Amino acid sequence: MSTGEDEVVEYIDTLLGDAPAGTLPTPT
Repeated sequence: MSTGEDEVVEYIDTLLGDAPAGTLPTPT
């Protein structure tokens, strides 16, 4: 397991699914 923004992005992407962009703040 590697900790990093990549995991955060994947986690958020999974939660959002097909949700429109802008629903949640996107980590830079």
